[in-house]
Amino acid sequence: MLKGNTILITGGSSGVGLELASALSRMGNRVLICGRSAQKLEAARQHIPDLQTFCCNLAREEDCQALFQWVQEQYADKQCRHRAPVLLRRR
Repeated sequence: MLKGNTILITGGSSGVGLELASALSRMGNRVLICGRSAQKLEAARQHIPDLQTFCCNLAREEDCQALFQWVQEQYADKQCRHRAPVLLRRR
């Protein structure tokens, strides 16, 4: 059973990601979500008060780096699990 972990869910402010965040939070995990819409992230936090949120667009490399830095600075000492869609980068 997943309990006591720190879990990052990208695209977690709505849909399947939000439902997964809710379920994992109820199971006793610290859940971090990120998404592009500050409004959706705030609505998700209202729905699940224990959520930690980060606003970013993972299609932008600088936002990916900022997310990584935030997780490392805030949660590096925690066991962290990550569920993410495949990220495609243009070259």
